[in-house]
Amino acid sequence: MQGQIALYRGRLADAIRQIEHAIGLAPGYADAYALQAWILHFAGRPARGLDAMAQAIRLNPRVPSIYRFVRGALHYEQGDDARAIDDLEQAVSMNPTFQMLQLWLAAAYAGSGRIDDARWQAAEAMALNPDFTLAHIRRVYPIRDPDYLERFLGDLRRAGLKLAQAPKYDERP
Repeated sequence: MQGQIALYRGRLADAIRQIEHAIGLAPGYADAYALQAWILHFAGRPARGLDAMAQAIRLNPRVPSIYRFVRGALHYEQGDDARAIDDLEQAVSMNPTFQMLQLWLAAAYAGSGRIDDARWQAAEAMALNPDFTLAHIRRVYPIRDPDYLERFLGDLRRAGLKLAQAPKYDERP
């Protein structure tokens, strides 16, 4: 979908226009509303994102893990860690190998003061990609709101993630 491509190229206004156009063409397509919610999450509009996610769930009440992830990320963005954790835990149980999802759950745990859970979840995420660092988030995740980005990164630091990994040394003699 063009909206998702624009999102990850950092063109949030274009991403919003693209997804609104797609919804206009197919207003009964639940996944379009879920993508709209995801784009609005990165654009710093969590309340509108939750409205879009509610519409996606009305259209697809089976609620796949990606919907729970997006809704959990939106709740986390609003500072509602308890609701975020509820959605994110369910999403992880449905899709335990999705690293991005695990990162948001680790951040939500840290934000709620559940540091042991946050560290365990961060370790699970790192097991999927040991080379992942917080620098990756700054480089790839198109989070528009600088306060939200810093809170997210701070919570991930409390969960044990680092800005950069230690260099790997060859241990051969």
